[in-house]
Amino acid sequence: MFIPILLEIPRVKQPIPLFIEKLTGISDQMVKDAPMFGQIAREVFELLQHKTFVAHNVNFDFSFIAHQLSQHGLTLQSRKLCTVRLSRKIFQHLPSYSLG
Repeated sequence: MFIPILLEIPRVKQPIPLFIEKLTGISDQMVKDAPMFGQIAREVFELLQHKTFVAHNVNFDFSFIAHQLSQHGLTLQSRKLCTVRLSRKIFQHLPSYSLG
């Protein structure tokens, strides 16, 4: 099965907060020459549309991406799979389900 991967992290209009840099490992330096989201919005949309969107706490990530796409006239429709909910079902007695 072929799974396409988006290899670019878009540049943002404001500095990346330190706590986001520590959480993700993404710094302002890493994205200084990257395209703005609008330049790759269509590619992101085509990658995700009618696919299963998988994330830890999926509603947060999905709503963020869907909102950004909507700013460029694109309505994302994807199934969602939340790895937090999945891990709670599989590993019912863990004290935490966070990534950190």
